[in-house]
Amino acid sequence: MNVSRVEAVILNGIELRAGDRVRIRVNQLPRGLSGKTAVIEGFEQGVASRTQVVVRLEEKRLAADGSPVRLLLTLDEIEAG
Repeated sequence: MNVSRVEAVILNGIELRAGDRVRIRVNQLPRGLSGKTAVIEGFEQGVASRTQVVVRLEEKRLAADGSPVRLLLTLDEIEAG
């Protein structure tokens, strides 16, 4: 699959870049993640030009291997500000 990096996106009139903070607003993930703050690590554009956001949870929660929790979300699953 051909995936390209995107430097920035506009979400509801706000430009977002790596390092910006967003709030997770998803219903599909465990309920404990909705409303949490995350830091954008980057954007990827893949199939059908769909842009996805790579985020890292801001809290100290760790994955099973001890690394920070990272999620791949759509723009509909985050809110700016």
